[in-house]
Amino acid sequence: MAKIGLNYPVYKTATSAGVIGKAIQADVTIEMNDGKLYGDDALAEVDRSFKTGTLTLGITDLSDAVQSALLGHAIASEVMTAKGSDTPAYAGVGFYGVKIVNNVKYYRAVWFPKVLFSEPTDANSTKGESIAFGTPVIVGTLFDDPTDGWKKEQTFTTSAAAQAFLDALAGITAQVATPVPSVAAGTHAGTQTVALTCSTAGATIYYTTNGLTPTTADDAYTTALSIEASTMLKAIAVKAGMSNSKVMEAEYIITA
Repeated sequence: MAKIGLNYPVYKTATSAGVIGKAIQADVTIEMNDGKLYGDDALAEVDRSFKTGTLTLGITDLSDAVQSALLGHAIASEVMTAKGSDTPAYAGVGFYGVKIVNNVKYYRAVWFPKVLFSEPTDANSTKGESIAFGTPVIVGTLFDDPTDGWKKEQTFTTSAAAQAFLDALAGITAQVATPVPSVAAGTHAGTQTVALTCSTAGATIYYTTNGLTPTTADDAYTTALSIEASTMLKAIAVKAGMSNSKVMEAEYIITA
């Protein structure tokens, strides 16, 4: 067996879930209880149960939003503030690795139900004759959850199945594709007829022409729009069981 890859590190706390970043490495060390009971001058019982563990994740970049979710730091006006009184959140954490067995590729998904992270380490250095990338490393302590245990894992034949397994455990839902206008934003002469499409089958598009972010309370798109004057067109796509799309924005400047 050869291990050749690591992908899709995700997390779930009581209030949020998402992708941690792009994975570089994931090292797991486990400490077991080692209890022995002797009776009648012989070994009678042995306890080799899980005690604790350490998860070390190397990530290409650790966003402020992820640090806020995992470490309890506040973000205000796009500034993250870390305080000594901040309380890290218990999180479920998972990822999948790639391995080859008898020239067949498999995807092994691993989920740790209860992890508590400490502050990440990060190294920075000036640019010299060669480029050395400084990337953050975050270390978490593994706990044995009374309900979910300390680890879940399953091997799949496709990366999509491994990701779906992790998405289900993390509560991450697929996102609807962003609507696409038939006419590019910009300056145009005369009235423009703009059709909106979404590549997610069964999605409903909602739009506004007043510059406000659309919601499901706004007009549902049914037919092409006639843009006769300068307009900021915004749209979202919605489908049950999936998270709403990103907001599409297209500003049309109409000249005579």
